[in-house]
Amino acid sequence: MLLMVFQLQPYDMRPIHELLPDTCEAPCFLGIFPGSTTDEQALQALMNSIWVDAESVQFSRQPPSSSRFDDLARIQWSWSAARPDWVMADRQPYDGIVNIRNHVVERIAFDTRIEAADLYRHLGSPTILVFAPTSPTKAWSIEWVYRYPRAQLVMHTEVRACPYLGDLWKAHLYVQMEAKPSAILPTSLASPNHVDMRMVLQARKQLVCGLS
Repeated sequence: MLLMVFQLQPYDMRPIHELLPDTCEAPCFLGIFPGSTTDEQALQALMNSIWVDAESVQFSRQPPSSSRFDDLARIQWSWSAARPDWVMADRQPYDGIVNIRNHVVERIAFDTRIEAADLYRHLGSPTILVFAPTSPTKAWSIEWVYRYPRAQLVMHTEVRACPYLGDLWKAHLYVQMEAKPSAILPTSLASPNHVDMRMVLQARKQLVCGLS
């Protein structure tokens, strides 16, 4: 029922189209493609974007991986005054981050004001839905994963434990675009095609909240 209700509400698709432009065959942002864009290309793309405060862009080397075979680095940035209103600005000490492995972008991450309902309208049910362990008195997180041939789009939301259904659709998304899929956790619900959202949400409502 809730899925049908929010589908009838008017909404602005501009933020979703700016986040996921049709020019990207896989998840990309500001022309940066996880898995193929180099560290130098990513740095230049951020410096050239009017959405980004060029003076805030910082490149830093990171300690080597546990295997000591991977060269790790990071780019951090803050948004400029020309940013779109759907990105979440004024985070400390930075607004966004690019993780780099062996001189190639591995992950892009930043906060948005885009609601989960808008994502669902545009992309439909995710490939994987991960529910973090929770207690009835604390907020808990849900991870939406949309898999592509060479990358994946991961959206994090945080909602009240009970009742959470209405809060779920209004929750703002923390975005990660990743070069390779992460491991499926034991609390994950996965499908070779897509998760049946109605079935999953109804089951979780009954299991976690004790509601009918």
